[in-house]
Amino acid sequence: MEEMFLRRAFALACQGVAEGGGPFGAVVARAGIILGEGRNNVVPGQDPTQHAEVVAIRAACKTLGDF
Repeated sequence: MEEMFLRRAFALACQGVAEGGGPFGAVVARAGIILGEGRNNVVPGQDPTQHAEVVAIRAACKTLGDF
């Protein structure tokens, strides 16, 4: 299961590089389900808070409807 999440994070990192961002991807998962995912968007989005893990956490919170 963990390997699946790592592969998804790697794919997100590759997408980020292809779109001009840094080589970082992250997923937030619980009980085998991805709740949120993100890739680094600091440079393309000109936002220093858009690190992959922060984007993934924000997406998971949105999915859950809670922080």
